[in-house]
Amino acid sequence: MTDHGFWAFSVDVYKRPGVEAAALNLQDEQGFDVNLVLWCVWLGSKGRVIGKALPTALTIVDQWNEAVTHKVRPLRRSIKGVAGAETVYRKLLDAELECERLIQTRLDALLGDTQVANGSPRDLAIRNLQEYARQTDKVGRFDCFLSGVFQSGEIV
Repeated sequence: MTDHGFWAFSVDVYKRPGVEAAALNLQDEQGFDVNLVLWCVWLGSKGRVIGKALPTALTIVDQWNEAVTHKVRPLRRSIKGVAGAETVYRKLLDAELECERLIQTRLDALLGDTQVANGSPRDLAIRNLQEYARQTDKVGRFDCFLSGVFQSGEIV
């Protein structure tokens, strides 16, 4: 995988078979933020663990979601399939994707606040995801998501 930063990583990973559905399950059914889940995996791919950056990342994402993303997403979802609203739906989807890109830019900037660690990208991703779950009092079921991301054992 070419290193183009967190956003390029996310776009690449998200289009892999099974990743979108698994990520949306983590978001809609388990209460995780997809951007933070992807960030955990991206950090693992870079040989890093979250460390002390997680509280800052959680604050950034929570504030952004409350102010922006969680206003755009429900509106977009509410008009999905409404006859005549296809153009508005696509524009709202584009706006939501731009919200995601902007928040990922802020998370990307936290790379220097994370710690270098030993381990495979998958092991470090799991470690990061477990820390995210622990810090937010959630029980994460990440297997389907990780299977899609690490198609042949490692990120390709």
